[in-house]
Amino acid sequence: MAMNEKLDPELATKLRDFLKKNHIDRKRIVIDVESETIELEPVEDLEEILSAPPDFTEEEAAQAIDNIRRSREEWA
Repeated sequence: MAMNEKLDPELATKLRDFLKKNHIDRKRIVIDVESETIELEPVEDLEEILSAPPDFTEEEAAQAIDNIRRSREEWA
């Protein structure tokens, strides 16, 4: 059974800032202090999936846009 502890508001703000800077936008995460890792909970909410920013390089983004354009031309 998991125990939940209330975070200090200042610590919560610092954690949110850290997560935002590292592009971690999941609502639930597990921080393993011993192994020094952050485990992202699986995304189950469709709105959360659609709102997550893609993590593309400029080249990958250009390729994705080209693929979308070609697909639209083929569908027309």
